Amino acid sequence: MNRKQRKVHLISWIVLAFLIPTGFVAAILVIPEKPLQENLFIQQMAKYKKVMAKQSNEQFISLLRSNEQNKLLQLEVIITKPFKNPEISVYLSVDGATDPSTNTFLGNLKGNKNNIFELPESVLTQSVLQIVFYDPIHQQQLSHLKFEL
Repeated sequence: MNRKQRKVHLISWIVLAFLIPTGFVAAILVIPEKPLQENLFIQQMAKYKKVMAKQSNEQFISLLRSNEQNKLLQLEVIITKPFKNPEISVYLSVDGATDPSTNTFLGNLKGNKNNIFELPESVLTQSVLQIVFYDPIHQQQLSHLKFEL
């Protein structure tokens, strides 16, 4: 290194010696008190209070809920023991069929939390509802529940 390069090198290190700590302090000062985005996982539909029917087994508890006028239905699935299957689809069967292609797809179960599914209004005229839990990867039925209305 010649004399000019040594001088530039020294000046750059002196500048960095002031900029780096200043940057750290500035970064700490601009940390917001409250997160800018509240929650990425917005709470699902409001749960209806009236429980019309309850079914359970060793892996989950299922509640069939309705609004006060009994005009809207929701299915709430509470997972009590984790499944070994990576993906579980939930189907609604009104005629007792277990084949997913003939049933109404409600959605997929998500993790270890409550899952709420809105049921179509057409099920209000049925006396028996069957909920089918299906593994689409292995193409097998895992469980089913019957609700008598």
